[in-house]
Amino acid sequence: MMDKDNLYFAVGGLAAGLFYLGLILLLILFFNDYHHAKRYVPKKSHTIEVSIMSAPPVKRTRAPRKPEPKKEAHKTPVKSVSKKAPAPSPKKAAPPKKPVAIASLFEKVKVAEPTDSRPARLANAPKIRYKAPTKSEKRESRRAEALVRDLNLSRPDIKMASSAGGEGEVDAYMSKLYEILYGTWQPEALYAGESASVRLDIAPDGSFTYRVVRPSDNQGFNQSLIEYLDTLQRKGLPPHKRGQPLRIDVEFKAKE
Repeated sequence: MMDKDNLYFAVGGLAAGLFYLGLILLLILFFNDYHHAKRYVPKKSHTIEVSIMSAPPVKRTRAPRKPEPKKEAHKTPVKSVSKKAPAPSPKKAAPPKKPVAIASLFEKVKVAEPTDSRPARLANAPKIRYKAPTKSEKRESRRAEALVRDLNLSRPDIKMASSAGGEGEVDAYMSKLYEILYGTWQPEALYAGESASVRLDIAPDGSFTYRVVRPSDNQGFNQSLIEYLDTLQRKGLPPHKRGQPLRIDVEFKAKE
């Protein structure tokens, strides 16, 4: 296999060498014919010989120079010395003007007094008629006020217990007391979820004392509850027919 490959390379190289050698011979023959080719001119053609003759030299005559005008000497003008005017004497400063009182500026101004008296002006003033709200407008106003109050307040949750419970008179009194506390205590909405337990000792005449048994963790809620109980203490509670003080435990809770 190696001999065949060497044979192929040798034949190919020989053929390529012959090709380039023939190409070089053709180029050499082409350039030799081009240099030895003769150019022929027909016999009938006339040739024109042109000879360039040199022109005779031209003499240059110089024009006579014109006499230059004499320069006149410039005379420097003599500056006239002017006498300096005497410097003006400094003026004396005027004395400062005295300040004028503001009240004196309005002394000559005359202010005309109003011709109409106050009752006459009130009589000529346009009258404004007040229109009383109708029943429907009052109803809508009350609804709006209740809505605002409900938004700012939380609903109360009150639980009551007493050791004297079970008696008819005590239960009736506790029911009345529940209505009073539920209707007057209005916790704020921000205290929703807070609660506290209070013990009331109510005398037969309705006066009472209180003690916070279990306060809330929120001091604001405790303070508002104490303020409410102080107000209720000044007003007093309804009297009861029991001959001795009535102790009631009340749990105040603001609903969420």
